[in-house]
Amino acid sequence: MMLQGPGALFCVGRLCEQKGQLLLVRARHCWAAEGRALSSFLVGDGEHRPMIEALIARLDLASHVRINRLGLHRSGQKRDTCRACSCPASFAEGLPVVLMEAMALGRPVLTTYVAGIPELVIDGETGWLFPAGSIDDMLAAMRACLDSSDEKLDRMGRAARIRAWNGTTLTGRWRGLSDLLASISGGPKKSGWLIRY
Repeated sequence: MMLQGPGALFCVGRLCEQKGQLLLVRARHCWAAEGRALSSFLVGDGEHRPMIEALIARLDLASHVRINRLGLHRSGQKRDTCRACSCPASFAEGLPVVLMEAMALGRPVLTTYVAGIPELVIDGETGWLFPAGSIDDMLAAMRACLDSSDEKLDRMGRAARIRAWNGTTLTGRWRGLSDLLASISGGPKKSGWLIRY
């Protein structure tokens, strides 16, 4: 999910069962019951689009939740002003590219702690993690993100960028492998951030 301004979330990913967008729409309905303003955008397409659209209509959220097939690359201004980003509330993932891309752009993320995601995202430092399938925990993560100050989001975004570049680039992985081999052989480590602020 990406946060734009004080109250807009973007969720990027294929519209399918494993990505959990139906849960996100239900969470958005609970958010409305709290009386809090929030626009939500689902960026992507897929086999669950009709089900998601039907749920949006049934919960009377058409003016609050929109689906965009084109992706953020067609909307540079939105992409550049987004303050936080995430993959959907996934039930199954490897290591989502959308997370790595968002973090590399300096955006903290909201996502589930499944598969390899917790190896990249540090809860409370580079984003917010919540268990898959839990609307209450998703809402808590959304509140934490949306209630954060600009300074906190900027700080988390810088930490996210450093972690993404150092953990997912070829150079970053080489440095990790080099440190592992050094620890086994007793040689000197070459650890340290490759990107500094």
